[in-house]
Amino acid sequence: MLKCYIIQIQSEPLPGDRRVLLEQILPQERREKCYRLKDEKRRERYLISSAFMQYGLSQTLDIPMRDIRYQYGINEKPMLADSLLEKTGGIEFNLSHSGEYAVLAISDKPVGIDIERKTERYKSVAKQFFREEEYTDVISADTEEERKRRFLEYWTMKEAYVKWDGRGLRIPLSSFRVNRQEQGLSYAEPIGEEEKTVPIVFFEKKEYCISVCGEADELLKSITTSCGIEKIIRDITVDDICKILME
Repeated sequence: MLKCYIIQIQSEPLPGDRRVLLEQILPQERREKCYRLKDEKRRERYLISSAFMQYGLSQTLDIPMRDIRYQYGINEKPMLADSLLEKTGGIEFNLSHSGEYAVLAISDKPVGIDIERKTERYKSVAKQFFREEEYTDVISADTEEERKRRFLEYWTMKEAYVKWDGRGLRIPLSSFRVNRQEQGLSYAEPIGEEEKTVPIVFFEKKEYCISVCGEADELLKSITTSCGIEKIIRDITVDDICKILME
């Protein structure tokens, strides 16, 4: 099972009634963190992305949004509370955000997702963090636009892989290679452990690039049944969340 969601975090302030609705579904510790944020834009981004996570898990697990609770692991990574793990049989999820968007991947197996906005600054980052063959692949693209896109293919796929692994950036990004494919699935290959390859799927949405890392059968099934890579992710709005809360 693999479910992916995306939400656009609106630039305009949330109406007061919408803000109250979203605050009410957050677990106490996330609501308190939201209140502690001094910057209004950061506070609203955190509120929407947290409510978005409640929504995605609720839809996937068929549990009311208000009943989704967490425990926290290394680097404060959220996991479902033990009481929910017992009911659901074990669910993994991963949240990422960049610019105006947040994305969420949910699976019954390890999963990682990353989203990044296209950037002008890529050569120095690729030189510092990528393997030599990956850097060469980036700068050898025919056009500047393609070089930027190819950089974000590698970057988001690497980020998705380290999130899938669970150790995050404690894994050096140069300690594994990404076998990038123009079509279908690409693969992350740990150096010296090439038999432990992990599939990754990459796609674009407007000026953003997104990669999802998970089990091969899940990714292939999602691509096939969704009639295309870009269809595996479902668009959500704040109104979608509030509509359910007002029912």
